[in-house]
Amino acid sequence: HGLTMRLILMQLHGWSVTTFHSVYNAKNCAMYVLKKNDALPGLCPYALCGEEGDLPEASIDLRLTMKDGSVRNACLRDYLSVPVPRTRHLCEVRRKLAEQHAGLAEDEIEAVDFHAGKFSKYR
Repeated sequence: HGLTMRLILMQLHGWSVTTFHSVYNAKNCAMYVLKKNDALPGLCPYALCGEEGDLPEASIDLRLTMKDGSVRNACLRDYLSVPVPRTRHLCEVRRKLAEQHAGLAEDEIEAVDFHAGKFSKYR
């Protein structure tokens, strides 16, 4: 059921393949509640309701280029809380990474690779 739930959410919210793969399958007996809200922009008037059900969990592995030229990998938890389009909200990503990883300051991060270097051989 976890795959089906993720596919429905992907279709409703226009998730990218990367976002889809970052979302965990629902836990046993988890229930996602969609509430209709006609005030929402776009074609999907449904939003997940965390008060009446569970919310999906997501994390993504990132490759960070630091200002000193070094490269390090980091995992960003709660990836879905970053506003869409997620790759355009680097300030939010840097802030969350600094909160989640001790010793990492957001002003030290030069660039964020959302594909964690998977496509570097094609450059």
